[in-house]
Amino acid sequence: MKNIIVFIGCVAGALFFLLVNCTIETASGPTPYSVHKDTTVVDPFVDSLQKVTSLTDSLRKAASLLDSLQKAYVAMRFGMFLHFNMSTFTRNDFYSVQGEWGLAESDDMVKEFHPTALNCGQWADVAKSAGCAYMVLVSKHHDGFCLWPSRYTSYCVTNATVTRDVVKEFTDSARIRKLKVGLYYSIRDLTNGYALDFIKGQLSELLTNYGELTCLWFDGWGWGPGYNRVPFDTVKNIVKRLQPKCLIVENNHDYAMFNTEIVEWEMPIDGPPPINNVLPAEGNEPIRNDKCWFWHPINQCSIMTAPEIVQDLTYNNNNSAAYLLDLTPDTTGTIPQCQVETMQEVGQLRGVIQ
Repeated sequence: MKNIIVFIGCVAGALFFLLVNCTIETASGPTPYSVHKDTTVVDPFVDSLQKVTSLTDSLRKAASLLDSLQKAYVAMRFGMFLHFNMSTFTRNDFYSVQGEWGLAESDDMVKEFHPTALNCGQWADVAKSAGCAYMVLVSKHHDGFCLWPSRYTSYCVTNATVTRDVVKEFTDSARIRKLKVGLYYSIRDLTNGYALDFIKGQLSELLTNYGELTCLWFDGWGWGPGYNRVPFDTVKNIVKRLQPKCLIVENNHDYAMFNTEIVEWEMPIDGPPPINNVLPAEGNEPIRNDKCWFWHPINQCSIMTAPEIVQDLTYNNNNSAAYLLDLTPDTTGTIPQCQVETMQEVGQLRGVIQ
């Protein structure tokens, strides 16, 4: 925050210096004053200085808002990640991470999404039982299937076997229980591609139809199509225009405040945030011991123990990071009972009062 303020001060100082020199250089030439038709005399030096001051104030306010949002995000401490999407239904064999990048190989693929007992309220209840403060749902993973009725693709719940708006049910259920909500959105899209108009259109849907979002949690961007193909500022501008308080979290594995507003640590790959970390950060990991993000029947109850979860939560919190633990709703659309019981035990260890 201090570095941002110093930078703003330097920019303002430099512009002030240039304006003074420009005025001095024109002193021997034509008058620097211009007279409008309404006879109002405008001093270009004063006018430009006012514009610089206004710009500096705007930058300072934006930096202050970002700083407060980052602190509030880290202060939430514990969140629940939910990987529930087409990959929950389409994998017949266990392929680790690669198996989660399903592709819509035919028009009928969309029909594979068919949760038999979808219950977003259960997800939120499990989060509350462990003392989570926020939840993040995978609204679209790398295969491109959308859990909301998007008008920009046919590969969404509109044409699935179960046509319910999962994003709406999720956000409503979380907010009823006073949980903050965020949405994961994969820029990497193996079905729909990376057209900017498509991405901006879908982000507009998520940012205007589902209430206030604490964050948009991006993946498959920096390490996917990249920032030249999908510029960070293009995405940032639409996010901040529609929801100025929505943080941009980008899982780019850069371990720095680069094209993100929260530094993300994907713990199975990156390890946890470093000791004495001072950047606003978040560590994330799956509850499954095989570190698979989506549900799969093989070893579905081989999961982290409650003490292990509390240990990782504590480590992250002690090093300026929130902790986002991934749970895996199954093909019914509910979180498996073994995960439910473990989260309840986490709440007991943390002294959560229901």
